[in-house]
Amino acid sequence: MMRTILVPTDFSSSADSALAYAFQFAEVYDADVHILHIVERPMATIPDLPPEVVTMAQDKAMDAMAQLLRRHGKTEKDVTITVKPERLTASIPEMIGAFAEENRCDLLVLGTHGRRGARRLLLGSVAEEVIRHARIPALTVREGEEPTPGDRQRHILVPIDLSDSTDAAIRVATDVALKFKARIELLHVVDIGFYPYYGLLEDPVAELEQKALDVAGKELEKRASALRDAGIDVEVHRRKGHVAERILAFTSENDLDLVVMASHGRSGVDRVLLGSVAERVLRAAHVPVMVAPSDSKKEAAFNHETPALRADIS
Repeated sequence: MMRTILVPTDFSSSADSALAYAFQFAEVYDADVHILHIVERPMATIPDLPPEVVTMAQDKAMDAMAQLLRRHGKTEKDVTITVKPERLTASIPEMIGAFAEENRCDLLVLGTHGRRGARRLLLGSVAEEVIRHARIPALTVREGEEPTPGDRQRHILVPIDLSDSTDAAIRVATDVALKFKARIELLHVVDIGFYPYYGLLEDPVAELEQKALDVAGKELEKRASALRDAGIDVEVHRRKGHVAERILAFTSENDLDLVVMASHGRSGVDRVLLGSVAERVLRAAHVPVMVAPSDSKKEAAFNHETPALRADIS
């Protein structure tokens, strides 16, 4: 059950859009909203730096917080506000993750395309780093995006690779779909890769693709059946081609409100496969993207307890 939503902010317009989504989720889930701003303190003592500089920065941040709340029709009684002066002994993403764990947050809501330099917080790469290591689901929102009106049915796309790791995305999407009365679109992309075919006998790649599509169809229907048993309207889709490109094409061609997908949380060379796919979708999708942590230690926020669903996909 979601009880606390964390929204890190640098007071940019993208972070403002993220907060609008956070308030909508908080209303639906009856959850608390916690807004975090980190004031960067100098790592070393600077002789000519007035000692009140950090205090002035905190005061300025608190004024910005008050303006932020007024824009959303809220007061300090409606949210929890934290302005932290921090020396950057750790990265901003690490600080956000640590804060989320310390305060038992259940969902991160992040704006993308924030600012760099002294006021940086949520530029794409920073948001991606937060998500890659997050132990809770994270929702990314682009500048200018607005929550879907409450009287309209929502559509959620869930791209899955049929591994156990992406079942976490189904669990997250299930909870959101039930809360928002949304329809789920399950999508699997078969990506065999490119191999030259010289016209001799049968094309082995085409045959392999068809077999993969057949298997995917059966696995998708199994998951769809479990979702229907949980009371969710669902449709399955199969595509061939590059995974990220097909996911992005689907988001452009259909009237979607949210993409929910899993990330393996990998770094370095091991970040290929789904991790890189999730990050590409995050950068290019024109709808909000929610990323679910894929291992059991991280599945804390949205473990829906519908027996029919858990029996089939857990």
